[in-house]
Amino acid sequence: MRRVIIYTALTLLTTALAIAALVFWWLNYSHRPTPESFQAKIAEYNQLIQAEIPEGSSSAQVMAFLGAHKIQHSELMTGLEDLDLTSDYRELALPRKDEIIKGYMHGILRDVDYGPLISWSVTMHFYFDRQDRLVAHSVKWVGTGL
Repeated sequence: MRRVIIYTALTLLTTALAIAALVFWWLNYSHRPTPESFQAKIAEYNQLIQAEIPEGSSSAQVMAFLGAHKIQHSELMTGLEDLDLTSDYRELALPRKDEIIKGYMHGILRDVDYGPLISWSVTMHFYFDRQDRLVAHSVKWVGTGL
């Protein structure tokens, strides 16, 4: 009986040490995104957007782009009362944006990168005028806890 207790205790101790070593490695040496990797990915998506759906593109073209690249997205939204809450509208550097922007759409590419406790996604916001033409876009990172 005493031998079973000793073997059980040794097994539990070994397992606890292995888990502690794994957690230590994961928190200190696992993959961590860098500011440079974030900027490179943002630049990549901005170039892709500018090449495939430049300003003046219709919302249908933007939706086709998002679908082709398997980016989850909303429909074109014209109710601008929630615009500040659901996008980066406040940060948008567009002269007379309150007069110009009459609709928006957002997209998200989930789990593009990861860190020890954070999953990083890329969010995209597209802004349209009265004629349903793209007038501005933004691409940013958003992190969520695992």
